[in-house]
Amino acid sequence: MSRLGGWLHGGLALLLLAGPLAGCSARIDVPENVIVGPRPAQMRPGPELDFAAPPAIAQIWLSSLVLQRGTNWDGQIATSTNAASIEVRTDSFSFSVPRVRSGIFAFSYAIPDLPPYLRRHFALHVVARNAAGDKFDESLPIEIR
Repeated sequence: MSRLGGWLHGGLALLLLAGPLAGCSARIDVPENVIVGPRPAQMRPGPELDFAAPPAIAQIWLSSLVLQRGTNWDGQIATSTNAASIEVRTDSFSFSVPRVRSGIFAFSYAIPDLPPYLRRHFALHVVARNAAGDKFDESLPIEIR
């Protein structure tokens, strides 16, 4: 078999295996510290933690768990005061959330027009990191339409 033929055969097998699994995922429940809908009046930072302590996510506000292509999606994350960064990511996109003040991060993200195979349910990961790189990952379900 030629090198190209071997690659195509292996790639096709990988696609056939990954295709059915891509849409299958374990059910993810919305964590208790997540608020969805109208923005709360004020979010307060989480606990004051030592610089070297692992970061914590106290509360997450999201405008929706169903993301519509071509619209803005808003969110705010309250963390422990030692959180240096927040990353929001899925299988199709990832972005860093700007820090508003100690323990508070906020974003407004324009949902891009994604191809049909990416219009589905995803696990959303909200990842808090401290300056040493220690992380805390909060997972929740979202859908892109």
